[in-house]
Amino acid sequence: MRKSGATGQRASLDRRRKRTRRRRIRRVALLVLVVLLSPAVYSYATTMMQPSSLPLWPRSVEWLRAHHGNWLVDEVEHYYYSWKAPAPGGPQLHSLPAVGLGTAPVAKARRHRSGPRPPRIAPVFSHPLPGEGVWKGTGPLMQGRPPVMVTTFRTEVGYPRIVAYVAWFDHTRTSVAWYPGRYEPPRAPSRGPMSVPYDQRWRLFATFNGGFIYADGNNGSSIGGRMYEPLKAGLATLVAYRDGRVDVTRWDGGPVAGPDVAFARQSLPLIVDHGRLNPALNDSSQWGPSCPP
Repeated sequence: MRKSGATGQRASLDRRRKRTRRRRIRRVALLVLVVLLSPAVYSYATTMMQPSSLPLWPRSVEWLRAHHGNWLVDEVEHYYYSWKAPAPGGPQLHSLPAVGLGTAPVAKARRHRSGPRPPRIAPVFSHPLPGEGVWKGTGPLMQGRPPVMVTTFRTEVGYPRIVAYVAWFDHTRTSVAWYPGRYEPPRAPSRGPMSVPYDQRWRLFATFNGGFIYADGNNGSSIGGRMYEPLKAGLATLVAYRDGRVDVTRWDGGPVAGPDVAFARQSLPLIVDHGRLNPALNDSSQWGPSCPP
């Protein structure tokens, strides 16, 4: 009996030692995990605390993209958009969604037909809907004419319920400005305001971001003849000229825009080049990791 009791004590002691060892291993593993995750947690927390007009979710996704999580975001987006892709066919639309606010009166628009005006977008359906591809003015009149015109149209016969929204800006009565953001371009010596100043919003028609980040596309930028990042040949480039003209074109110049260019900002290769699908789209190496397939 004594021997049996001693054996039981040793077994109980061994179990306590094993539990203590397991707890110690878990604590060490937890400590190592905390040490490894601390830089990421700090980076995420400080990024989310920065002022922004975006909700938490899209900012979290962008943070993940910028911290070696591009592949994960691309995979999730691929499966999500494949799952949510619209089915071909289906019932036809009977009318197009309304677009534009404060449309200029038709009578006033007719008196100024001599001004610049985009051609009507040719419908792809044999029986277009009322107003399909027809431009109409929107917003306040400038010099007697609307500086912005909008239209809607269906883009594919196989998907009759998909509608495209298009806006056209008259460069003779509008201007475009570009401000470097908080992080892009990386080498900008000065940064613009993080939002449009309130005292300037009364004359604002539209805003859009600067496209893909430099790390994804090596897209250059130049302002006033000064290079922030070198302009790369073959990339789609938003070019604003000093005479007021604005163009989106394939860049074939040097690393710095010429003296006639107010600013140039690049994105990825053109999707459509001179009316044709860009052959570069067939080469996946031409696209940055952030670009959807």
